[in-house]
Amino acid sequence: MNLDAFKEHWGVVAKIAAWLTGVIGTFLITPPLLSLDRGDSNMLYFAQFVLAIVVGLFFIVPSSRVRGPQWRLISIVALVAGIGLFFAYVLFFARWTAMYEGVGRMVIGETLSEVGKQIQTEFHTTSPGRTIWLVNGEVEALWPQGERLTRYLALCGMYTAAMIALSVSAMSMIEFVRIRQASSRVQEADSEAS
Repeated sequence: MNLDAFKEHWGVVAKIAAWLTGVIGTFLITPPLLSLDRGDSNMLYFAQFVLAIVVGLFFIVPSSRVRGPQWRLISIVALVAGIGLFFAYVLFFARWTAMYEGVGRMVIGETLSEVGKQIQTEFHTTSPGRTIWLVNGEVEALWPQGERLTRYLALCGMYTAAMIALSVSAMSMIEFVRIRQASSRVQEADSEAS
């Protein structure tokens, strides 16, 4: 492989690597289950699709329209947003899900139904995970569907936005470094010519 050719096109290779990292990132954390009888992988596929489109735009947008310092600013803002969104996701994931033994994390609601209150009183438990276990995973009997769906969509949205922001940050920084290196080469050539 020609090293000069690689040096000339490393930005494209690095962008592809950042894009792949972003897509792979959507597989790192398994989304919670909304219910046992539903396949909840649709949101994960949607997140991967949106991430691929948004990050793919970086291959189309001509970098000549955005200056180096602007790429750096975009990278820093996207990094801060991505980190914030990811930690928000982790926080709300812990608050809005409960472990159903042997199955995984399930989204719970805030307003416990009368059936749920009765089960918790009868079995002397306040643990959402234990309560889910006592109804054999039928979370529909414990919390309203609307509450759980809202929380599920919020979690998926936070995670998707975090992955997009982190990927945009990485690709913006790559573009900033690429522009900086091109500028250095031009300055070096000008100084050698003088």
